[in-house]
Amino acid sequence: QKYKKQLAPNFSIFNYIYTDEMMLSRIIADLLNPSSDHAQGHLFLSLFLHQLDLTDDWRNINLDHADITVQTEKTIRNGRRMDIYIHIQTKEKSYGICIENKPYAADQKNQLKDYASELSKRHDRNQDMQHHWHLVYLAGYGNEPSAESVEPSQLEEWKSKNHFTLISYPELIEWLNQCMLRCQNERVNNFLNAFNTFI
Repeated sequence: QKYKKQLAPNFSIFNYIYTDEMMLSRIIADLLNPSSDHAQGHLFLSLFLHQLDLTDDWRNINLDHADITVQTEKTIRNGRRMDIYIHIQTKEKSYGICIENKPYAADQKNQLKDYASELSKRHDRNQDMQHHWHLVYLAGYGNEPSAESVEPSQLEEWKSKNHFTLISYPELIEWLNQCMLRCQNERVNNFLNAFNTFI
């Protein structure tokens, strides 16, 4: 109470916007999108990729010379929608990432299995491209996907092939901290800090 006027501990932009799954997906997607209004290019995407369990082939992508699209609610063949879909196209290869955002909600039947099947069809066109898709399960408290969404044996296979990363929302804090360290715009930094505090 003594320092309330200076600290305003309960004041946040996130008190005035929806913080449901769809809005959180939109915020994360905008930060990851090099073409977004944050004007920091692929900085935030590059830092995010470093958090994932990827092979060296991914690490060697030159994002400066790649065509990158980031979409929310990307519809796939069976009518499901990926929360966030990232497509990185280089001259030689096509890379795809699906982020399944689960801050609060439970899994649906065969949900991750369907997303993996879609990614495989899009990015496994020949033997050389076997590791060019990745699933990210962004869970509120770091809980693994349910057996309803994907069988545990299948999940273990994805992990062994670097097709899957589990990230909890608290683990996003390290990413946001790295983004703030390198971001060159004060207003964007203020937003990153607010998002960090919200998490």
